[in-house]
Amino acid sequence: MHGYAESRPAKSGHGSHPHRAGTRNVAQVLVALALLLPLVGCMSGGRKHSLPAPSDAASPLTSGDLHARLLDAAELGDGVERHEVDGSAGSLSITAAIPDCDARARYDGRRPYDDVMGSVAKTSADYLHQKELLVERVYSAKPATLAARVDSLFATLTACPRYTQVLTVNGQSTGEYTVTTRKVDVPGPGLRFGYLETQSEESGLPGAASTRKVVAVVLGRVAVILDGTPALVDRALTSAVRKATG
Repeated sequence: MHGYAESRPAKSGHGSHPHRAGTRNVAQVLVALALLLPLVGCMSGGRKHSLPAPSDAASPLTSGDLHARLLDAAELGDGVERHEVDGSAGSLSITAAIPDCDARARYDGRRPYDDVMGSVAKTSADYLHQKELLVERVYSAKPATLAARVDSLFATLTACPRYTQVLTVNGQSTGEYTVTTRKVDVPGPGLRFGYLETQSEESGLPGAASTRKVVAVVLGRVAVILDGTPALVDRALTSAVRKATG
């Protein structure tokens, strides 16, 4: 069994205080689980739509350019809060393991977004609304490179359609459950993937929603990946793709 531990102080400059009670602690838990919870399923028809032929002169965007294209909280409605994703859980120590899926075990239970996407321009943010969570990730590279890496990412994430996920928070609260998935359609242009993952039983961990939705859209030099509560993913999809690729 493989584990993955993160125990780093939250970054300053984003209003993060590891020991502060309240909304930010909930945000830390949710972001940690978003980074670590399993992502498995069936691609929605693979290359369902052909990629438009991009201009040869279209250079990849920088991370700074991409950051300006992330959704603002207000674009998702009243009561939504946006936080920067720094890859840590603040004062939390998260251990994840997938003991019965070899393709995922090499990543120690993490969702290997950045491992597979590699050294391309990227940015991300998370959005919270009560108990709902959305993580938006945006990448940019040459169109052929970007499409190939997103293809590879989803091949890795969908390698095991059913397996066991084990999560431990601070060495105490442990949840173990089976994840199953079903494909969902993601209409529109570009290379698109989509599916729902469902936990067989409640894990008992905060922020561990029983159902999550993941979609990815690649249009030319930009890829948008949305991961979270189905209602927030659906609400964000059109606006996120339009803003990131516009």
